[in-house]
Amino acid sequence: MYYLLGTTGICVVPLTGFCCTRKGFRITLLEADDEKRKWTWNTIAEI
Repeated sequence: MYYLLGTTGICVVPLTGFCCTRKGFRITLLEADDEKRKWTWNTIAEI
């Protein structure tokens, strides 16, 4: 989580912070720019 934020500026939140038993992260993407949104998803997919 901190690696992703530090290297890309993308912030994700662990699901455990939402009283959830699943492992993983919550991602909310509010970016209006299509190119920036594609870059964000591609970057997450690569890591």
